[in-house]
Order: sequence, then C-alpha cells, then structure tokens
Amino acid sequence: MARAIWLCIGITIGILFGLDVKAAPPSKRVPLPAGFVFLRDVDSTIVQDIRYATSFNFTGAPVPGYNAPECVLLREAANALKQVQDDLRLRNLALKVYDCYRPKSAVRAFVKWVKSSNSTGVQRFFPRTPRADLLKLGYIATSSGHSLGTAVDLTLIPLPRAPAMPLQSAASYGPCNASKAEREPDESVDMGTSFDCFDLDSRNPALIDPPASRLETEVTPKDAAQGPPAKDEVSPKDAKDEWIAKPTSPKLEIGDEQRKLRLALFEVMTAHNFKGISPEWWHYSYVHKGRRLKPQDFAIPEVAR
Repeated sequence: MARAIWLCIGITIGILFGLDVKAAPPSKRVPLPAGFVFLRDVDSTIVQDIRYATSFNFTGAPVPGYNAPECVLLREAANALKQVQDDLRLRNLALKVYDCYRPKSAVRAFVKWVKSSNSTGVQRFFPRTPRADLLKLGYIATSSGHSLGTAVDLTLIPLPRAPAMPLQSAASYGPCNASKAEREPDESVDMGTSFDCFDLDSRNPALIDPPASRLETEVTPKDAAQGPPAKDEVSPKDAKDEWIAKPTSPKLEIGDEQRKLRLALFEVMTAHNFKGISPEWWHYSYVHKGRRLKPQDFAIPEVAR
C-alpha cells in the first residue's frame, strides 16, 4: 500500500516537474546551546519557511523569540531529517519546514494570545474553532516538544521546486480549510489544509482510530523506570502526542489525493524515527532516547551568510 502511494506520487510529480532543489550556500555557525544546530548546516536543501518569525501566522505578528527565520534542532533530529530528505529526493519530493525549535517565551506568548480579550489574531487559521477554545482543544499548549528541539512542523514540496509565492500582507486569503487556490499561496503539495489550520480537517489519517496493534506501538505510557521528570524538565514526548489515543468520530473531509500525501509524509517520517500526532498532519517529533531533555528559552539567532 505504502509503495503504491509513493509510486503514484513520484510518477505524477516527475511528469509535472523536472529540476532539482539547489543547495543554499552554507552558513557561518552562530553559537548555540550544546547539542543544537542550524538545520541549514546539516542539510541546506530543506526549504525553510519559518512563519512565526513573520506576521503570516495565526497571531498576525512576529512571535517573541524568533529573531530570525531559521530552523534550529537537536543535532540527532536534524540528522534524521536529512535522511528523510535523501529518501524523498528519490521520489521527486523534498521537505519544507515551517517551525522547528520554539523558545519557551514563544509558547508563553501563544498562551497569552489565547487568553487576552484584546487579541483577535487571523481567523482564517481557525475558521470553525472559537479562539477561546484553542487551549482547551489542545491546538495551543502550555508546554511544547518544540522547546526541546525535537519537534518540527513540515510539509512536502515537488521537485523541481516551484518559485516561492510571495505573500501579500493586505491580501484577503480564504480560510485554511478552503481549496488550495483560495488559501494563502504556498509552493507545497496540496495537503487539504494549510499549516497551522486549527480545524478537524487537519487530522492525520494515519492516526485516526488506528487499529489496536498501532495503538500498542504508537501510544505507550511513560517509562516508569525513568521516574518523574525533574522540575522544568519533560520527557521527549510532546504533550499533544497524547491525543493519538483519543477517539475521533467526525469524518475527515479531504480528497483522496490529499489523504495519500498525508499518509506518504507519515510513512517517510516514521521510517526515520519521527512520531506524528492525530490532530495535525504537519507535526512530527523525533523520538529521542537517553537523557531527559529540558525545554529551552534561548532566542533563535540570525545566521551570517
């Protein structure tokens, strides 16, 4: 089944496109905390579109802690992402990342944004979900695996890479669950919704009501032998991952091709030790083994080129 999905996608994209991603020039290394790296220093062919460093996100403004539109990750997560990219290239596909490491200050800013009566944000990111419910429903979390440097939000783009589509700040784009032509422009494949679409149609079809065998492997209790985490430390498990085990009854209203693409992304990511979550097709966390990780709060620095 998975092989057929990849064959169909590779043939379709190979017919439509014929060039390859050109590597960006390597960056000068800027000091980061131990274990963290700039993704472009590991694989410069992975496209970066870090939305929280811009106003093109659900808050409508750049987010605190994002001093530059750069993907920062733990080295082992970045290395695994490079392996994913290598696999995808054989299928005329590539990765595009929207978010990687997220400072705790950004997480706090998201929570404050939800709770503030004066903040409205950009409603096209949550067209059918009340802003006040984003915390209750888990779309916004008080803690995040992104702060560990192990989580990444990403999608697929066809090769050769199409020219980036500029976003117009004053443009009136359609809601995130509208057709691709109505949504804000993105050179990625059509996944059925845009990134950060806080909507039921953003769910990962691979993790909606999975069979018991998958639940046994994808949803596991925390290792009791490790004991409780120390203060300000969390296990390498994003709190949102717990949603995988919850039943989801509404039908996923996306097309067959969008479903295949989401499943294809799930297949290649899980093959390289990443774990998805049921509510968001774009969110994956690297399964880090070893020491418990501490959420970080350093700002993302600029990269000299």
